Amino acid sequence: MVKKSASLGSSRTRAFTQCAGLLLAAGLLTGLPSCSFVVDTNANQCEADADCPAGATCDVAQKLCVAGGTQQECTTNQDCISKDPNTICRKSDFTCVLVRTPECATVDGDLSRDDAFMFGSVLPLTGPDEIFGKPVELAIQLALADIKNELTGIPSSTVGVNRPLVYIGCDDKSDLTDETQVKAAKHLAEELQVPAIIGEAFSGSTITIAQEVTIKNGTLLISPAATSDTITTLIDDDLVWRTSPPDTLQAAALKLYVPEVEIKVRSDFDALMIPINTPVKVGLIHNTDSYGKGLADAIVSELPTPLIVNGKSLTDPMNMANFSRRQYEEMDTNEQQAIATDMATVFHPQIIMMFGFSEAISILSTIESKWNGGNPRPRYVLPDGLLVGELSAAVGNDSDLRKRISGTIPGTINPQFTTFVGNYEFKWSADAKEFPATTFGAAGGYDSVFLLAYATATLGENPETGKNLAAGLKQLSNPMGPVINAGAKSIPAGFSAIRDTGGIDYNGASGPLNFDPKTGEAQSDIQIWCLPVGQGGMGTGSGINSGLYYEAASGKLAGSFGIACD
Repeated sequence: MVKKSASLGSSRTRAFTQCAGLLLAAGLLTGLPSCSFVVDTNANQCEADADCPAGATCDVAQKLCVAGGTQQECTTNQDCISKDPNTICRKSDFTCVLVRTPECATVDGDLSRDDAFMFGSVLPLTGPDEIFGKPVELAIQLALADIKNELTGIPSSTVGVNRPLVYIGCDDKSDLTDETQVKAAKHLAEELQVPAIIGEAFSGSTITIAQEVTIKNGTLLISPAATSDTITTLIDDDLVWRTSPPDTLQAAALKLYVPEVEIKVRSDFDALMIPINTPVKVGLIHNTDSYGKGLADAIVSELPTPLIVNGKSLTDPMNMANFSRRQYEEMDTNEQQAIATDMATVFHPQIIMMFGFSEAISILSTIESKWNGGNPRPRYVLPDGLLVGELSAAVGNDSDLRKRISGTIPGTINPQFTTFVGNYEFKWSADAKEFPATTFGAAGGYDSVFLLAYATATLGENPETGKNLAAGLKQLSNPMGPVINAGAKSIPAGFSAIRDTGGIDYNGASGPLNFDPKTGEAQSDIQIWCLPVGQGGMGTGSGINSGLYYEAASGKLAGSFGIACD
């Protein structure tokens, strides 16, 4: 992939010159480490300027290369590690920089290898949101183990020698201000100068670190769980990608599913001897962040088709008395409880859509505890953000409430997903119950590692920059290329196919991932989930796939509810 320069001088000087040649060929003197030659900085590095990398000159007296007018601190990672095991050599200015920080404490891989492909992640690994971020990190580490065990790394320019992957995992500590997210992203993109970051778990945080850090640093950002439509139109220089589908797709599924829920409500009316043509009331409660508001806006939009309730568009003037939309700030618990109380004691909707995260569970609980509207009690339609263990814990063994809760989650149930779940649960048996593989974003995190690894193989002699990796991702959705499934068994075939044909059609654990080259987004089916009565059912928060799903290819609902969800 990278060229070696001609032999010059002594063996140690020659090693340094070859290293410089590699850096030059890969364009990494202003980018990322890509050299595997260990150099003793106490030895003779040069006899003339020509022996040094571009931008550096030779201090003839000391026989050392000097960068930017000052003596360089290092030329290899080992130079730094020998002084401090928590440092590596940043090749853009030959400076030793810290790897681990309080936010970025996870390191997986061999830091001493200068030819390693280093990437990072920013995810909530502690605090209330760890239920969303920890499964993604575990999935990332599963992918790393699969690649390491199958090939010991990714192909290099030297036949038979593979390069290691080095992963730096950062914890945003569930910071609602996004300050920790930005700090962690800056460490990865600016200090360590990684070419790619996997994250964030939430749309708002993804947008923040993209706009404040990654885009201006030329760093590729891949989110496994951000779904906000805002990301689609982000001015991102082609550097923001995601394995998760946009909310417009989930909204399309909800617009078809809510009428199915209305049928069940009318069945409830009939059983209670309420006139079956009684108008059904719908409540829409959502967070004001880009995820909650974005999904709510898509639901009430008449485009491309409206949500039909009572035979009319939800926002039709004839439905004005039957529809109530309320929004809340995530930190304002008083506002949340006021909305819940109003829904439970005044408006009395039969269908309630709630778009938020774990904070919305307390709203649901308050509605249930204060409900004075008689029967039927409301049926709840929830998105992926609420399919968490806290929901199942809050509902407990209330069989009636369990039957009234269902929702949507992006994902395609295919053999790759099933295999991923099995391997995840085997490797992380101690953690899989608390942090399930079926958490939305986990499969996408697993896929993101494979996408980055395969993207490096498309680069040839081009440097591993975020921009070039993004171009490489487009070659992994080649409908004319061989289909390469996610997982360890397909790794050799995947790299071979890229070497021989230049591209593949990657079929991921999270779905086919046929990326739109203009937006960096992939379509996905949307599963309908439920909370089954009692024990049983694989899924986050004891939720299981119902058997009914939105088929992205046809734009229609397919399948049917299984017995466990009826």
